[in-house]
Amino acid sequence: MQAVRITQIVMQEGIRIPVATVQRFQGKRVDIIILPNVESEPPSLNSSRHFTSALADLFEQYQDIRAYQGIDPVQWEREVRNEW
Repeated sequence: MQAVRITQIVMQEGIRIPVATVQRFQGKRVDIIILPNVESEPPSLNSSRHFTSALADLFEQYQDIRAYQGIDPVQWEREVRNEW
């Protein structure tokens, strides 16, 4: 597989692709994939706080649900280990 990495800042006008960089692909069909540069863009503090707050709200909303109440942990462990 041949690939070319072009790092650009997306402007309102779009993205400029230097002809010299993609000259070898002339006349060929290519796929262009745009990925955010995660190395230079750390997650924002606001999004982390929002996620934490939303998760806390979910735990509070479902605090009365006992999802594993009907499972005997010792019996479950025996069944899991018996599969081998």
